[in-house]
Amino acid sequence: MGKTTLAVDIILDRIIKDVRRCFAVCPTFWEQPALKRLRRIPGAFTKQTVFTKVDDSIFERIYAELKRRPAPTLLFVDDAAAEAATNKGNKGAFSRLCLASPHLNLTIVGCFQRLTSASPAFRDNTEALISFVPTKILDVDTVVKEFNPCPAKKNSKEIVAKALQYAWDTHMYALIWRVKRGPVLFYAGLDDLITFEQ
Repeated sequence: MGKTTLAVDIILDRIIKDVRRCFAVCPTFWEQPALKRLRRIPGAFTKQTVFTKVDDSIFERIYAELKRRPAPTLLFVDDAAAEAATNKGNKGAFSRLCLASPHLNLTIVGCFQRLTSASPAFRDNTEALISFVPTKILDVDTVVKEFNPCPAKKNSKEIVAKALQYAWDTHMYALIWRVKRGPVLFYAGLDDLITFEQ
């Protein structure tokens, strides 16, 4: 699908210039070809800041570092969806990082094969979500329930499902953006805004 490649593009084009340090929690960070451009950033992802083991102690360590030395920080999480540490509901160190990220000046970019594999704490605090064609109906239901731009409409499920289908058919993915103190916006790809009737 190109999830990791797109995440790397977004990191390089939109995020990296605003951060002072980077962490990665990714079992395949050193082998994955799609991550070569991240590995090439001088001083960004080092042996000390890349963790190929995924467990609570790693997220605790990152949290402690953020508390000890505050700075704009990026946390990249990939190939960790099957790990218990990223999938404990609203419990655990990863969930705590997700909940505290605005207060810690932390940007988290996570790639998950299935939306329901990501912690609800991660989903609830997501500013932007990119959804590729899902493999399970439950993922569509989660998007409709948690990112619905028109929840008061009786047929909101059908409206959102049509918007998602349009995005998947025309651009392979939908960008769903929660504007701070504003609406939820749906895009086909990164630029094609999908409008919803009032």
